[in-house]
Amino acid sequence: MNKKLLSSLVLLALTAPTVALADDSPISGNVALTTDYIFRGVSQTGGEAAIQGGLDYARDSGFYTGVWASNVSSLGLANSSFEIDTYVGFSNEISDGISYDVGLLHYEYPGTYAAGANKPNTDEIYGGVSYMGVTAKYSYSLTDLFGTIDSKGSDYIELNGDYSLDNGIDLSAHYGRQNYGGAAANAANDYTDYSLGVSKSFFGLDVSLTHSDTNIAAQNSTTTLTVSRSL
Repeated sequence: MNKKLLSSLVLLALTAPTVALADDSPISGNVALTTDYIFRGVSQTGGEAAIQGGLDYARDSGFYTGVWASNVSSLGLANSSFEIDTYVGFSNEISDGISYDVGLLHYEYPGTYAAGANKPNTDEIYGGVSYMGVTAKYSYSLTDLFGTIDSKGSDYIELNGDYSLDNGIDLSAHYGRQNYGGAAANAANDYTDYSLGVSKSFFGLDVSLTHSDTNIAAQNSTTTLTVSRSL
């Protein structure tokens, strides 16, 4: 399926009337178009646009599972042009205003790789705590991290904040720190990323503008525009 056809399908999903699910339905979905796919401060599409979407299943008990996908740049990820994430976890409220989220996430990059090549496929476990719009999250790799040789045990620490204004505008801020583990542990490999964002809903569409940057010398700051819709 080529990118032009994918773009048409996503645009159709963004503009088509929403098919309402029952209020107690455990299934939800999302679809998005973004000018650049930024992950932990780094572009995954070489500065090009991305088409993304996901499907989630969640129960009142706190159990959830889902799948999410995006196009990525084959320049940065060997012979793969897609990323498919699958995850399972448990999220619930500890007390009034305090909640937690723990789970397992698998990043898959389908493609043809040379024999013996270190594939970028990665498994991470994660845990987070949220209070009053602020979330602290920790992710730990159970495998080599995105194809970096001998990097098992790498971790990512992040702090995210969200604040809603009375006029319907939502503000967001992010700070993250990627630390490499295993034989790849080296201060030169570690980096910090951060971002600021603003978003608002228009006619059933969520429109956001996000400015991202890192302390990686070769990485330029990026401002992305994303239009998404919940299904």
